[in-house]
Amino acid sequence: MLSLQQLKALVDEMQSELVGGQIRRIDQPHAWNIVLEIENKGSLHLLLFSTHRHHARCHLITKRDLNPLSPPPFCQLLRAHLRYKKILSLEALEHDRIVRLRTAWQEGEAASEITLLAELKGSDSNLLLLNAEGKIFGTQYTSHRRSLSLGASYQATTIKPPLLPITEMPRLASLNASAEHFFRALEEKETRETAKRNLLFKYNHEIRKNHRRLSRLSTRLLEVQAASRFRNLGEILKMHLHEIEAGASQFQTSDPNDPDAKPVLIPLNPVLSPTENMAQLFKQYKRGERNIGAIQSAIKIVQKKIAQLDTEKVKAMTEEAVVNAASTAYPSAAKKKRKEEKAGPPRYRSADDIILIVGRDDLENTCVTFEIARGKDLWFHARGVPGAHLIVRMGRQKDLPHQSLLDAATLALHFSRSKEDGKGEVIYTQKKYLRKVKGGKQGAVLWTQEKTIHIAIEPQRLARVLGSRW
Repeated sequence: MLSLQQLKALVDEMQSELVGGQIRRIDQPHAWNIVLEIENKGSLHLLLFSTHRHHARCHLITKRDLNPLSPPPFCQLLRAHLRYKKILSLEALEHDRIVRLRTAWQEGEAASEITLLAELKGSDSNLLLLNAEGKIFGTQYTSHRRSLSLGASYQATTIKPPLLPITEMPRLASLNASAEHFFRALEEKETRETAKRNLLFKYNHEIRKNHRRLSRLSTRLLEVQAASRFRNLGEILKMHLHEIEAGASQFQTSDPNDPDAKPVLIPLNPVLSPTENMAQLFKQYKRGERNIGAIQSAIKIVQKKIAQLDTEKVKAMTEEAVVNAASTAYPSAAKKKRKEEKAGPPRYRSADDIILIVGRDDLENTCVTFEIARGKDLWFHARGVPGAHLIVRMGRQKDLPHQSLLDAATLALHFSRSKEDGKGEVIYTQKKYLRKVKGGKQGAVLWTQEKTIHIAIEPQRLARVLGSRW
């Protein structure tokens, strides 16, 4: 941290270059930095006010930083009240870490006078705008330690800055040049360290998330692999159907597959007949067998993703990658806009590289069907059960290739209540044959001219389509 004497010396050195000049431009390249471009006697000067919690300061700089596309609110306020005004005085107060910049349209125009106060006090640093009567009408930060009400008279803070080591700057052509050289190197180093921490957090978060998913899939695989026991129970029940009483909730007998012929207790649904109970057991067995392939494919995809993230993490920790990340650390409006544009219903690609768009809830179903889809796009939905609306982008194609038809139907069935059965009917029709249900709930539609396809989910096909999400 600069000492009071260093701060005063810096301000004294720049007075001759700035007093009498005109403020031409105001930027806020970082949340804590304000830069005034001042023209005086044919020369341009850049005055930095920094309220950084560890490096609060005020000095001239020669290099500009990149600015966000949209100026922050406090920067807009400064532009509205300080731009094109003349600097009447610049001074560091004698016994406090406060720098005062007085401006007006012309010397002697008291009514137009605006003062920018820079309180450079560590974590309590702040910039304030005062009108001609000394009343506050703008602050860079609010404070929980003092009242900074708009319209209130300014009272100098009694907060003392933390005791930090006094900055020892290299000796260059001037104090201001020394300050710029020292603090720029310091902040660039801190920015790189912050970028590195953020990159590490990002990759570790994704890796942990995929490990959790892998754990869930592994547990699920063990469960479905254990489904073979349902086949054994079904076979046992089959041999003893004539012994089971109607309405029984369980049946006990010896296990013929056990060398010791240990007793086995088979739970039954008393509502179902013995034959129907047996059919249920075989159905549970077949369901588990069908899911094994899909789960194993999903496990391989997640394992590949973890290995990829581990590799990318190592590359991202190189000095060049960290510097690149640090140079783009300030969020811009363009990046935010691109992120918002990517949000919404997920998109997949079929075997023929045709786009498939899926609604994940009632709101997205309405969006997919009535906002995104066009007249000749195909609409898919599992018949007779709640599920996703799926749109196939047809573009200029007249017919949908068979493999893409199977991909779309598989995905529609996967995102429906028929997923657990592993097979079912899917209807499809052109979007132009759909209409909303008058007074119906979100996502409800009526359709005509539909076709039906009966399909069983193929694990390999499903894994490929799910892996194509973009």
